[in-house]
Order: sequence, then C-alpha cells, then structure tokens
Amino acid sequence: ISEKGDIIFTGYSGLQEGLYDASILFPYFAVKQQTNGYFGFVTNKLVKASFISENDIEFDTNFKLAEDLDFFIKLYRVATKVYFSDAVSFRYMTNPVVVPVAPPMVDYYSQIVIRIKMKDLMAEKNVLNEVLDVCNIQITKYICCYIFDSLPESYKEFRDKMKRLYCNKSAMESISFKSLSLSKKLIVLLAKCRLTGVQYALLAGKRFIRRRLG
Repeated sequence: ISEKGDIIFTGYSGLQEGLYDASILFPYFAVKQQTNGYFGFVTNKLVKASFISENDIEFDTNFKLAEDLDFFIKLYRVATKVYFSDAVSFRYMTNPVVVPVAPPMVDYYSQIVIRIKMKDLMAEKNVLNEVLDVCNIQITKYICCYIFDSLPESYKEFRDKMKRLYCNKSAMESISFKSLSLSKKLIVLLAKCRLTGVQYALLAGKRFIRRRLG
C-alpha cells in the first residue's frame, strides 16, 4: 500500500486500475455518494495507518450514522495520491437467522452537518457548479427529514427545533427546490422565509387529519 497512494479503492467501475492524483475523486464524489454511498463506506478501501496518524484523523463519536463518510471526508481533504484496484477486498453476507431489531432514531441534523462538510470539501477542490448542486440537493433532503420527522406536540418545541436550523447559515444557504414534491417545496420555502408558525400549522393540521382517518 505504501507504493499505491494514501488510499486504495476497490470495486469502483468508473476508472481503470491504477494510481491517480487525489483530485480525480472530486468530480465523481457527490454523484456517486448520492447514488450508492461508495465514497463513504469503510469496507471497500484500504488506508495507510501512517497517513491517518500523521494527519491526526479519527472518527467523530458524536455521529451515530454516516460517521464513516465524515471520517473519509477528512481523509480526502489531505490525500495526494489514490489507487483504484479491481481486486475484491470484501465479501458481504446476510444471515437469514438474524432477529430483527427496531432501527435507531436518526439524528437528521447531524446528517445535514456531514453533507455540508462534503459540500465544503467540493468547493475547496473547485468542482463544477453542477456537483455543488448535487450537494445542495442532498443537504435539502436531510433538511426535509429534519423538519418532517417526529413533529413535536407543542409549537414551542417545534420553534426551538427550527431555531437550530435557522442558526446554521450554511444549511439555509444550501436549500434547493430541485427534485422536491410540491408539499415539500412549500414547507422548505416557509423554512427559508422563517415562517415557523405557518409551517407548524400546516404540519400539525396534516397530522390531525391523519390521526382522525387512521
């Protein structure tokens, strides 16, 4: 691995096997991450231990989901050479006897933060605006999840929740209306305009109707 760059990638179909300057990653990063999460996975890569330690990079234990993407964003920022290999470095098995467990609650605000880090990295590397647009779409997707998921019972709780989002300038500036349904466009527009009361009235009304019908 010492002769094959800071990071070795396996199973990537877009490039021929070989050593590349790390700048090759960034035109593909956002789109590939959006479609299949390739650049955020731990299992399809080998990383030099010295490269990690010399740059003082570690996992952020505050993140319970996509912590590997956050980790690799830090690595990609300082990598100089990367190697793409055709070799299979892992195998995936599904155990049919696994007892299902309830999925953990997703902290969507943390997902917004990680995707902003990804966008900032793309901007640092001077990618095309089209790539930044993909980043904005991903950030907006998680903004929608943050707003719609687990609507608080009280307006005060919802207002406090939205204040956290409003204070994140990068998140608010990244809002994109592309690929959103009409209802989501309306709620996101209200968020962008900081019309929290109107937002809550619409979402609480929808919840009331759903409960009555359900």
